[in-house]
Amino acid sequence: NASSDQPTAVTVEANINASVGSYSVSTQSLADAQSLAVRNSFSSVNETVGAGTLEFTFGTTGYTPHATNNASDTYDSFVAKAGATSASVTIDSSNNTLSGVKDAINQANFGVTAAIVSDGAGYRLLISSNSTGAENSLQISVTDSGDSNDTDGNGLSRLAFNSAAGTANVYQTVAGTDAAFTINGLSLTSTSNTIANVIDGLTFTLKNSTTSPAKVSVTDNSDGIKAAAN
Repeated sequence: NASSDQPTAVTVEANINASVGSYSVSTQSLADAQSLAVRNSFSSVNETVGAGTLEFTFGTTGYTPHATNNASDTYDSFVAKAGATSASVTIDSSNNTLSGVKDAINQANFGVTAAIVSDGAGYRLLISSNSTGAENSLQISVTDSGDSNDTDGNGLSRLAFNSAAGTANVYQTVAGTDAAFTINGLSLTSTSNTIANVIDGLTFTLKNSTTSPAKVSVTDNSDGIKAAAN
């Protein structure tokens, strides 16, 4: 049996391998998933974006946001995730509208979600990783079959987010980050807020940052198990 004295911040589940004991858990920050915004505002969801190929690669993005003006953000670096395979989405006359591009990305089902939002003046495309963690951020490379320029502000290259395009066409609105936490004073990180590989038999779920350590207790419930079995 396992419990936390701060269940709004940290919860815990125990399996048969858990040992009786108590742990002090502090959460400095939660893991988050990267989200990107395309700068171009489209007049309609049916406006043509362009044609070509979008290639998505998961990895760690080095990015420096400007304090007040995202147009001055800088794209610093990208390191592809070890063992990850890039995913390609073909955009042609059958799906080259803003709505069509959104649907094509979502229907490819490779761990990325696209959404259209109205910003009051037009329609914008948001592209997000489905997985939390720094190493699950996105690089978007474009092969633009319209004007053959893969990084400019025209056609499909308006969706490019990589070292060559920088932040001219797409900028980061939410950084992909790892959870940072301590257990009994030991500093740890995790790509996920659900942590099952730190202490044998226990699964922690980080829900909020803590201002003081949460006490997690594991007690012997063998009598309760025996009673339930009888």
